[in-house]
Amino acid sequence: MKAFQKIQAGSLQFVLFIGAVIAVLLLTFVLLSHSHLLFVKKTNKFVEVIKKNDLVLRNAINLSEGQFFAADDGIATQVDKAYWGLFEKYNVTTSFKKNNFQSVALVGSGINEQTPGLYLKDNQRPLVLVGTARLTGLTYIPEQGIRSGNISGESYFGSSLVYGQTKQSNNQLPRFEAKLLAQVKRLCNQEVSKNLEILTPKRNSVVQNSFKEPTRLIVGDIVDLSGISLTGNIKVIASNEIRLDGTTALKDVILSAPKINVGSGFNGSFQAFATKKIFVGSNCNLTYPTSLVIHNKNSTSQTKKTTELSAAIFINNGTVVKGSILYLDTSEERVFYPQVKLAQNATLYGQVYCEKAIELKGNIVGSLYTDSFMALENGNVYQNHLYKGTVNRLELQQQFVGLDFNKIKTTKKVAKWLY
Repeated sequence: MKAFQKIQAGSLQFVLFIGAVIAVLLLTFVLLSHSHLLFVKKTNKFVEVIKKNDLVLRNAINLSEGQFFAADDGIATQVDKAYWGLFEKYNVTTSFKKNNFQSVALVGSGINEQTPGLYLKDNQRPLVLVGTARLTGLTYIPEQGIRSGNISGESYFGSSLVYGQTKQSNNQLPRFEAKLLAQVKRLCNQEVSKNLEILTPKRNSVVQNSFKEPTRLIVGDIVDLSGISLTGNIKVIASNEIRLDGTTALKDVILSAPKINVGSGFNGSFQAFATKKIFVGSNCNLTYPTSLVIHNKNSTSQTKKTTELSAAIFINNGTVVKGSILYLDTSEERVFYPQVKLAQNATLYGQVYCEKAIELKGNIVGSLYTDSFMALENGNVYQNHLYKGTVNRLELQQQFVGLDFNKIKTTKKVAKWLY
């Protein structure tokens, strides 16, 4: 037997090839394992960035505008606060090295068991209920109380005057925070930042703008948005009037003009700020969080005809509004027609705040704060009469987020996440 045996060169090459393949596989496995660990660490860190963003946003109501935070975990957070309409807008950015996450939210005031259904200012006059009028929930009434009445032979049909607890109201309505009132005045006065991009959309145009980008403007004397779709961080400002109709598509935009006319069949959401009139036609669906706001800067004419169209804010039959209605007017002048009117079969889910008289024939699912009621029937004016209208605080969902009042302590919540 030979001590040594020659091996063919091809066999040696095959052994080397197998060894090289095994080495490559081992190296690939090591790299894959290392990459997987890095990916897991990066993913976990990004999850931490998102969680930190959410945590800071939910606690940001006590932070100062533009405040910067850096934690021991290396995650830095930038918080910016501003207003978008009636809501505070929080823009929170968290970052770790090259990982960034940004979230934007509208923040308002929640409701609780102390949120009233009706708060009627004490003008030393009793509240009179007529017809199918109904008050449900915590109700603040004047010292003179509440009683049933009669209009054109129609009496009050309810078995109880109030379906809930009653308390005595004051001679002043609950007030807004000063910064919110200042924001309303700015929007009604059409104050905007300079150097913003101005758009000129044509019919059938579709315009979208993220709230992470600068605001874009549409301006004009009479702005007709028929056939135009607007979404996001956009303001529409007119020196005379803004017109919408059933072909208009709006989502989260702000409108500012002396007069705003919403035609019948409109479907969408916006925040409207006017100084003279907001008219909403029949069978509209104004989705949450819509706001209809008038800040009356001039005294009200007493000679104006007392018709349903006299109202500064008029909501027509069959229309549903989800959000808030505000009529602000601090003048002492007496008026003989309602400044806010909800027609029969019109429904608002949310809050109404009226510093003059309201004629309520429709339904409010939520809260109503008003100076007084008024009913116009057969050419007669009935002071502090609630005729056919209903206010039901208990049916409003607890998740509702709306306006903030100084004297009503509620928790701030996210009304809507923006994009």
